[in-house]
Amino acid sequence: MSADVRTVEKLVNGRNDTTDDSDMWLAPFKNTKSTSSDKDGKREPNFACVFFNAPTAISAIELWNYTKTPTRGVHEFEVEIDGSLLFRGYLKMAGHNTVIFSHHGRHIERLSQYINFNPGKRQNVLLMNERKVVGEA
Repeated sequence: MSADVRTVEKLVNGRNDTTDDSDMWLAPFKNTKSTSSDKDGKREPNFACVFFNAPTAISAIELWNYTKTPTRGVHEFEVEIDGSLLFRGYLKMAGHNTVIFSHHGRHIERLSQYINFNPGKRQNVLLMNERKVVGEA
């Protein structure tokens, strides 16, 4: 992959819904169901870290999954904040996906069409604020 143009700086370049390699990021495929890649029963997932220099409120995370070859995109993913699991879910095979952390109507109205909902993979959700449960689904 040394000559591959699908490098990490494309992760946040603002050109998202594309099949152009020069606007995509592609990580080595490490977490596979293949038994040949499962050495000693340990699978190593891919991950990307985003750091903020100051406390930052996040109302939504928008993700564009790999579109050139949709089967190569992300299937299951997690969001952690300060070492705590905030979200675990699934992405559509290609295109725009959103995880919303806000109850504000303007966010929900604008982004709800990009939520990947599959009733067959229903998840329990527990909403907490300041270590108090504020909602369940």
